[in-house]
This record gives sequence, C-alpha cells and structure tokens, in this order.
Amino acid sequence: MYGILCGARSQPFRPLSISSCRSSGPHAPLTGSEGDIDIALPEALADAIVHGNREDPSKHVKVICRCTVDGAVYITIRDEGDGFENSSIPDPTAPENWMSTHGRGIYLIWFLMDEIRFENRGTVVHMSKRPPAKRCKPFPTEHIGSTTESKG
Repeated sequence: MYGILCGARSQPFRPLSISSCRSSGPHAPLTGSEGDIDIALPEALADAIVHGNREDPSKHVKVICRCTVDGAVYITIRDEGDGFENSSIPDPTAPENWMSTHGRGIYLIWFLMDEIRFENRGTVVHMSKRPPAKRCKPFPTEHIGSTTESKG
C-alpha cells in the first residue's frame, strides 16, 4: 500500500503515477493498463484539488494506492471539500455539451477505470483497475494420447 498527501495547488501531483504505487511493494508484471491509470489518477487528483478543495492552500488531498500481486490496482482519493451532487454532473457526450471546455474528468475516469465509486458526497473517490482477463485457455495437452479406447 502506498499513501501520499498532496498540497492544494494543482502542479505538484503530476509526477504521481501508477509506478509510484507499484514501487512500494510486491506486484504482478505490467498488464498494459498502466497508461489508463496514469491518465485517470492525475485527472482525479485535479478534480479533488481544483473542484473539491478549490485550490485552498490550507486543504489537502489524501491518496491511497494498493497494488495486488495479481495485478489489480485500487486507488482512493479523499479531498477536504464540500462534495457535489452526482446528478448535477452534465453528460459530456450530450450534443449541448460537446463544445464545453470542462466537465469531462469524471467521464474520462469512468471510461478508463474498471470501477469508480463516490462516497461522502464525492469527497472520497474509489477507483480500481483489474488485470485483463485471459481471452483463451490453453489446450489441455496432458490428455492427448491418454485414452484407453482402441480402434478395432
């Protein structure tokens, strides 16, 4: 498990990435989903710092990251803001929002991560990424040639 406390300004969090979490202990080999996490994590941090804490220098953002040996990554981000109503977030894919210069962060995180969940009116965000499922099973070669049936 890896934890970090970020300041109120939006600049210092950029170097924080999934490699920060993975370097904190045993972990599975890279799965190819690290790029998704490296986009979603800074986006969630920006939302917490800018929208949650409103860049108030007296407020902090706490990040907890846990990487499992099977390759799953679990991230929790907690800000000290007032939260938001989940229903108040406009759909960025709606035609009336196409030209908006903001409002895509949560949608982007939702698209890239396997799970995103809010608690405490949005001041706590849980997101996770699991390793890709194996798409095909290997053929069970140990059974080849072991039949007792004979052809007559």
